[in-house]
Amino acid sequence: MEADKIKKLIDIAGSIKQLSAAKELERILARKENKDSDIVVPIIGEFSSGKTTLINALTDSKILETATLPTTATIFEIHFGSDSLQASYLNQAGELLSIEDTSNLSNEKFKDAVVVNLYDTSTKVSKNTILVDTPGLSSPVAEHKQTLMNFLPMADAILLAVDINAQVTRSLTDFIDTMKLSNRPIFLVITKCDTKTEDDVKSTKKYISENYKIELDKVACVSATDDNLNGLYAIFETIQKDKNNIVENADNLRLKNIANGLIKNIDELLASASSDNDLENSIKSKESELRNISSMIRRIVEDTKMEIEDASRDISRKFEDQILMKLDTLVAGGGNYDVQAVSCINGTASLLQSELQNKIISIIQNTTKNGKYAEKFQITSLDNIDFSQFSVNNLSYDLSLDTAGHEYDRYIAGGVKIAAVVGAIYAAGALLAGAGTAAAGTTAAAAGTGAATAGTAATALSVADTATDVASVAVAGKAIKKMNKMEKMAKAAQTTTEMKTIYDTVAKNTNVNNGMVESLVGLATESLKGKPARKRAIHQYLNNSLVPQFNSRMQDFVGQVVNYVTISINREVEESTLAQKQALEELKTQSVEAHNQYEQKVKALRDYKKELSTI
Repeated sequence: MEADKIKKLIDIAGSIKQLSAAKELERILARKENKDSDIVVPIIGEFSSGKTTLINALTDSKILETATLPTTATIFEIHFGSDSLQASYLNQAGELLSIEDTSNLSNEKFKDAVVVNLYDTSTKVSKNTILVDTPGLSSPVAEHKQTLMNFLPMADAILLAVDINAQVTRSLTDFIDTMKLSNRPIFLVITKCDTKTEDDVKSTKKYISENYKIELDKVACVSATDDNLNGLYAIFETIQKDKNNIVENADNLRLKNIANGLIKNIDELLASASSDNDLENSIKSKESELRNISSMIRRIVEDTKMEIEDASRDISRKFEDQILMKLDTLVAGGGNYDVQAVSCINGTASLLQSELQNKIISIIQNTTKNGKYAEKFQITSLDNIDFSQFSVNNLSYDLSLDTAGHEYDRYIAGGVKIAAVVGAIYAAGALLAGAGTAAAGTTAAAAGTGAATAGTAATALSVADTATDVASVAVAGKAIKKMNKMEKMAKAAQTTTEMKTIYDTVAKNTNVNNGMVESLVGLATESLKGKPARKRAIHQYLNNSLVPQFNSRMQDFVGQVVNYVTISINREVEESTLAQKQALEELKTQSVEAHNQYEQKVKALRDYKKELSTI
């Protein structure tokens, strides 16, 4: 199509307020006036078919993210022949921002990007060929598929990547058929050919060419791992030779689609503007329609909100039941309880959030696509909700399951040690009494000797064993009193808060082997106190902390989703109706100010339609 006709289309689109169509027409006109314009060639295929690896092999930077799982959620446009490595991205607000760190262009960094541009120094591909890395055709992530379908109208030709080791899928064959209907040329690249023999490669190439009606000269067999890309370079040469025709055919198809859309819009305006009275009635009708739509939107939002809240309550009940069962099972076993509990809680929360997200998608689809409102208008802005902005993960954890039931093990062990020391004192006293009787020395001397012996005996638990061998010996009075006092202290220490002071005193003044005693105490208290205490702690934590916190997060989550749904529906419906009302209001104003001008406007619309019909 000549440039003058495209300019006329731009004027028509602007006059009836179709600004997005006008913007696309201006892009087509710029390409028309540039004899060496760029050609946009996306590489498309199943995920893990080698698309990103192939692009990295063509660039000098080799920085696009590759993985065995579906990762490409963002459109990456690669421009070749740059003087230096540069990168930029277009965000959702339409701002073009430069990327300072180009060491790794991972998808995670550009969740909010519409498109990422990489300017690479490689000259392996012509400077006016823009290769595009896209999401996999049958990616399990709905957002990936939507991103791909939104970009396809921008493609001039298609480079289809097929893994020689994988079967040709239904989604791939459907895509080939669709692209043939769009009249865009398809070039096929069979990847990973180094994994097959030469005969296998030839056989595969012939099979695909014959069964999917793709000429052999448009099929290349490559291997990026050993830099065998000669077949791909040959395809690039073919594209360059026929570039102008490919671009012109693609743009002519775009122009035809835009013209059809403008004709439909003009028909709606003409149907509402056959006379002044009809125009006035149409404006009133449109205003009434907007009021009805506003009321309908409120009902849609309320219906959606109620169903989402019901689903949220089901998820909350599931969370409580599953966490209780999982944690009870966990503490019945053994191991590092707290680490396992944190993993269990966050993992369950994440899985149940995913389940709720799927339910929300189903609810929205049933309400807006299949429900009673579907025949009034179609809402497409909610086809793919990005749930990454909402989260119920990272729940707080204030349990200590590892120590539950063992808080006093240290003090009980202290009591055991005190009892051992008392036994030692008892043994020393018995020895002292025997020595005093046999020697018949003075009482004062015997008492002094006994005190020294008792002090020595208290330095090790082994003395307790000696005490049992001399238990039948008469005990001196002071030793008996001291032993009784220590026995009372040991018993009191097991049931009162004074245990810490007693234990610390004993440990400081003796050389008791702590580890063995405390290990034995821990084993003894595990079945009596540990497991019951952990179960009690879990129930208290669920009732008092975790479940209320999860429910609060779920309420916030549902509130944010409902708010997002409300805003999206309002915006979409208003955009589709207010543009019509604005155009009608403009006609009415022109009619009041000058009837002739109004007639001219209507006549211009009819002329626009006639002109568009010839494209």
